[in-house]
Amino acid sequence: MIVRPTTADDHEAIVNVVEQGGVFNDEEASMVRQLLDYYFREPDQDEYLFISAAEDGRVYGFACYGRIALTEKNYELNWIATDRSALRGGVGSALLRAVEDLSRARGARFLNLETSTTEPYAAARAFYDRHGYSVVAHIADYYADGDDMLIYRKEL
Repeated sequence: MIVRPTTADDHEAIVNVVEQGGVFNDEEASMVRQLLDYYFREPDQDEYLFISAAEDGRVYGFACYGRIALTEKNYELNWIATDRSALRGGVGSALLRAVEDLSRARGARFLNLETSTTEPYAAARAFYDRHGYSVVAHIADYYADGDDMLIYRKEL
């Protein structure tokens, strides 16, 4: 498995990972499409950067990360997802390590991320905990009533 910059050939595979994952809704899948389009259309921007985990021409996961606008040293993990067939196979960990390394190389001091407190995101929260991220904010009813946002952060 290699982690590399996302190419235009990865576009549909990434959308399929999001649509078939069972966690993200149609609006979120649409947002991934829009961000991918932006990534390819504006190659010099640094707020939505994509990497893919692939093997033998097949994409098993992706991450979208970038500099948080109007900050100097803060980067954010916007998306990370793996193909259902690759869950618990190290793909997510490899992607997260790559995002951390790439962000650090760009001068990042912190990597932030947001996630939901609902049950479908329990595995994601455990994943972030295992990788040394800490909750730095909890915002009640952010996504919907009873669906709070947790903001995690890791010093790089």
